[in-house]
Amino acid sequence: MKIRNRLTLQFTALVAIIMFVVLSAIYALSYRYSSNGFYERLKERAIVSAHLFLEEDEINHALFKTFQEKYFQKLNEEVIQIYNESDETEFVDKNHTVSISSAQLKKIREKKEITFSDGERQYAAIYYYDNQGDFVIIASAIDKFGQARLENLRIAMFACFFLSLLFIYFAGWVYAKKALSPIPEVVSQVKKISASNLHLRVDTGNGKDEIAELSLTFNNMLERLESAFEMQKNFVSNASHELRTPLTAIIGEIEVLLSKDRVNEEYKQSLESVLNEAQQLNELSNGLLSLAQANINNVNPAVDTIRIDELLWEVRENLLKHNPGFPEIILNFENLPEDGEKLAIIGNKHLLYTAFSNLFENALKFSKNQPVSCNFNGLKGISINIKDRGIGIAQPDLNNIFQAFYRANNARAYSGHGIGLSLAEKIFKMHGASISVASELDKGTTFHVFFPFEKV
Repeated sequence: MKIRNRLTLQFTALVAIIMFVVLSAIYALSYRYSSNGFYERLKERAIVSAHLFLEEDEINHALFKTFQEKYFQKLNEEVIQIYNESDETEFVDKNHTVSISSAQLKKIREKKEITFSDGERQYAAIYYYDNQGDFVIIASAIDKFGQARLENLRIAMFACFFLSLLFIYFAGWVYAKKALSPIPEVVSQVKKISASNLHLRVDTGNGKDEIAELSLTFNNMLERLESAFEMQKNFVSNASHELRTPLTAIIGEIEVLLSKDRVNEEYKQSLESVLNEAQQLNELSNGLLSLAQANINNVNPAVDTIRIDELLWEVRENLLKHNPGFPEIILNFENLPEDGEKLAIIGNKHLLYTAFSNLFENALKFSKNQPVSCNFNGLKGISINIKDRGIGIAQPDLNNIFQAFYRANNARAYSGHGIGLSLAEKIFKMHGASISVASELDKGTTFHVFFPFEKV
């Protein structure tokens, strides 16, 4: 069922319940008012009958005539019955009576005054003291006029109820259609958007209601999709180019080697060249796998407790151990917190190791064989500055160095594929840390990594 129809039915049902309760209350009050009014009239008839039949000898002729003129107009099917102390009727036509049991008469004498009903007939009974004796006077009648009036009220209420529901349903349908009219437009606009035109956006209308909020959410999602598609496109393009270069070199080297017979020394040189290209291809493949792993773990990261200071020492020792030609890495620890637990974070140790290793390798690679310093500060959060005194980065390149496969112009003479910094940025962001860079050409570069204490 469409939202419009569901809203219309829910609104109509709600109004129907309210109207039913209100109309039922009105009818109940009307019925009670009509019934109580008729009982009062019957009670008056019983009292007047007592005066007329029992005290006619005690009132003057003029007053008696007044009672006759005012009260002797009978009610519908009215019956007046007067019972003496022996439960026998007096002063009335015995052919016009209704059956009253001795138990009912006893109850009347006990309570002095009661009202009750039997089917359509209503009764008002009083216990009357007189010098001639004590009597029970019962006036009964059928309120045909009141019943007809209540019947007309019921018919009018039912007609009003159903006609109102029809009107409310129609009005609710029109209102729901008008209120939800922007949704088909949003659906139409969304259907026009595909992988080839992700730049399109949904109209947000007045920008104030829930439909505008929905459109804005769609637009935010489209921006993320467009960015992801663009990144994927660039990634595939750059990855294809980077993979093609070592593969082309390997194929070319082997083709030249197989073109004619060669001496052992030439075979050895060619195989060394092929091995070097294969190692670069392996390094590139590992980088691409790490980049993919970072994207996967960004959704479902592994949970390890990692001391950042110990991790930096581990990275330093392994880099210098496996790369004897690298210059020195100087670690400076200052303003450390008294509680060593503040230097521990929850995250993926392998990915953080990779990120710091990439930063150190870059610094060592471009440092012109000068030592690289790492300043560690743990006073207001974990702050790490990795500084080299190498070739530096030009200002126009600083905004792009964290893009995958991007390489600054002055870095193309050095080996590498432009994956390390992009991978490091993703890993640090995944762990709630920030990374920034400051650099000057020919003076060096400083990378600043910061873990706020709330992420530690």
